[in-house]
Amino acid sequence: MLQKAIDEHKNGNFSKAERLYKSILKKSPKNKDANHNLGLIYIRFDREKEALKHFKIAVETDPDIEQFWLSYISALIKAGDTEKIIMVFQKAEQRGFHSPQF
Repeated sequence: MLQKAIDEHKNGNFSKAERLYKSILKKSPKNKDANHNLGLIYIRFDREKEALKHFKIAVETDPDIEQFWLSYISALIKAGDTEKIIMVFQKAEQRGFHSPQF
């Protein structure tokens, strides 16, 4: 089901992808990929608060994936949550992420 959701997402079928990701999360609420990708859909449609929840879960579930941190920080920037941006950025640095993207 995850691959089908990713395929729909890549093909721009965001409503269908969203439904599939949500279905996955009902069965497995901490699925890192479904949470991250659902967050990406929410960001695309200016639903930052919803996106932040899913990015946070993705980061907590697998803190070793740099893209999860980048997406989370980007969403915080878009949401204008300065205090949290600094805190999350510092946590990412502590995990060893120092790429130019940060």
